[in-house]
Amino acid sequence: MLAETRAELDEFQQSSKELEEELEAELVRTEKAQKDLVVKASKAESERDGWKVRRYVCRSPLTHTRLT
Repeated sequence: MLAETRAELDEFQQSSKELEEELEAELVRTEKAQKDLVVKASKAESERDGWKVRRYVCRSPLTHTRLT
């Protein structure tokens, strides 16, 4: 009975270790994906701000005067 309990404990510890390794790997992938998304969002915000400036400049009365 003691040997059986010991074997079950060893099996449980091994499966727990494997699960922990899988979860750690998933965490690393998720953190990388999050960082990538933050970079993409930042680039999109910069691009949006650039378009806002261009729009403002194009709507400026001075721009219309220069173009005509």
